Amino acid sequence: NMDYIKGFKENDSETILYNILKTLYSEKVDNSIVYFNEFDDVYIEKYENIKFINKEDYSIKHSKFPDVYFLDLDFCALKFLYSSILNSYPIYEEDFHHRIVFSIIMNFFSQSFKKIGDNNKNVISELFSMFPQWNETTKENLLITDNYYGDIRDYRIFENIYYPKFIKRLQILYSKYIVTEKYRIRNRYNENTLNSNKEFEKFLEGYINNDNISYSGKHCTMCPYLNMCLEGEYVIDRYRR
Repeated sequence: NMDYIKGFKENDSETILYNILKTLYSEKVDNSIVYFNEFDDVYIEKYENIKFINKEDYSIKHSKFPDVYFLDLDFCALKFLYSSILNSYPIYEEDFHHRIVFSIIMNFFSQSFKKIGDNNKNVISELFSMFPQWNETTKENLLITDNYYGDIRDYRIFENIYYPKFIKRLQILYSKYIVTEKYRIRNRYNENTLNSNKEFEKFLEGYINNDNISYSGKHCTMCPYLNMCLEGEYVIDRYRR
């Protein structure tokens, strides 16, 4: 919106686009406005020097995070930092990820409705209207695409709240496990033998010591922070090698 009437609204100001057009086509140039050009020396602090957390005043304890969060460590500790410490959970903004999340959630409810008849029919009639951004055919295809059949009655506990282990699929989506060693957290999570205190201390030590905690690979496709991560791998980069 480029409309601007001076004094029409309190504390209103010219938009950036309007300001640029006025500068380009106005006969009078306001020399007080300073713009960057290609010859200016602009200092940008390297991201390696930025510490989101440090050990001296560190107040976050491992007990703040449920075990399901630590599944990110199987892929990339940097994702654990983004999803669990800087945010309270992974935040998916791309429609590509939204569709996967939708299919996983609908599959969960479909299995929950098994006791009351046609489970898919109940999901369609009761839940589909809550997602008007896709047409009915797309939603039905997403529902039948996810064919995972786990035990939805298997729970974990966090701060006296029970949550289904099934929720791990929302944490990592369809992230690909590449090498055998990367199954470590997942196996311990499934077997209820995960020592979150030990894993958190290991992560913190690597982060504070500036170790390389990122690991790029096929799992980057499912990471919601790919567009902001300097270490992330896009599909097109993978096939250029």
